[in-house]
Amino acid sequence: MKKLFVSATMLLFFMVGAVQAQENTSTPYIEVVAANTMKVSPDYAMVDIRLNSQEGTKESVDKTEKRMYDVLEKLQLDPEKNLRLVTQTSNFIKRKDIAQEKNYTLKVTDLSRLSDLFDQLETANIANVTIVSYGRTDIEELRIQNKDIAVKKAKENAERLAAAAGCKIGSPIYIRDNDRYSMYDNEMIVAAPRMMAKAAMDVAVEESVPEVSPKDMEIRCDIVIRYLIVL
Repeated sequence: MKKLFVSATMLLFFMVGAVQAQENTSTPYIEVVAANTMKVSPDYAMVDIRLNSQEGTKESVDKTEKRMYDVLEKLQLDPEKNLRLVTQTSNFIKRKDIAQEKNYTLKVTDLSRLSDLFDQLETANIANVTIVSYGRTDIEELRIQNKDIAVKKAKENAERLAAAAGCKIGSPIYIRDNDRYSMYDNEMIVAAPRMMAKAAMDVAVEESVPEVSPKDMEIRCDIVIRYLIVL
């Protein structure tokens, strides 16, 4: 039992000594942190359009759908390319009555036409319309550009610190990045104002659709880099 205890103690001292020796011979480095934030305007919006017919109505969803297509084509929003059917449901209420619903998602690449879109859909008696998100078609390229700027900042900081300490930096031995961007998908929901207000409260509302002006998107990158120190 004593031999076992002595052996375990010697092994522990050996491990501690090895760790200390490794720390004493570790490669010197300098670690820097840099960040960069880029703000850009979105260049497209995702719009949800819900079409439905209820019990007792004489008009089918197909007729409402045709009016929607007429509006989109009039505004040159290219429904064949940018409109996607998400869900379609039919519920038999009575023998002759069927409640139908179709949900569409429309990608609007010309944001200057958003107000006209809401106004004309409302005129076509299509009220259930919302903007669910904004985005950028070149978001990946912008993220790469933002990373390059952050890395350049990190290197400049490392060179400045190393020069103040009387040494130089070598090659990077460790890099960690954390980039993210926001598309304002929850903040920027907009509904056709007059029709939604009339349906909900049956009160008088203003006769003009408010201007749709999305906020800038924010792209942020945080970089952590360790450079070798050249003495």
